[in-house]
This record gives sequence, C-alpha cells and structure tokens, in this order.
Amino acid sequence: MKTIAVTHNFNFNGLDGKLRRFALEELAAAGIKHLVFSTSLIHAAMADANFGQEIRMELQAFGLSFLDSHLPLGVHEVMNLPIMGV
Repeated sequence: MKTIAVTHNFNFNGLDGKLRRFALEELAAAGIKHLVFSTSLIHAAMADANFGQEIRMELQAFGLSFLDSHLPLGVHEVMNLPIMGV
C-alpha cells in the first residue's frame, strides 16, 4: 500500500522560542511528523539569519520536518492566488 505524507499547518504566530518548542513537543506527541513552513515562520527566518538553523534543530529534536510551505510572501503578495479583489 502506498503511503501519503500528511502535513499539518499550525499557527506559530506570536509564539516565542519557549512556547514554540512546547508546541512542537505537543505536536510530536500527538503523532504529527510533517509541518507546513507557514508565513509567520518564513517571516521570522527572513528577519533573523539564525532562525533557520534554530528551527531546524528544534524540529530534529522532536522528530519533525517541514514538508510544505504556505503563502511565503503573505496572502496579498501571492501572484497565483485565485481570489478576485485581493
């Protein structure tokens, strides 16, 4: 049987490092393996050159990975967003 990876989109917006690690631990404990690299995390990575390595190490510590990204430039800057008037 073919296995299909499922990704989970969690809202990390506004979480400091300690709360983010707590959330990652809880997600892993719930059996989640793959997360979406969300807009808030992408913005954090663009704002802080060290964030990428930091989040990578946190994911690894809990056996998690990013499999997808979501709106890397935000909802108003996505060229192929099929919503009129945005």
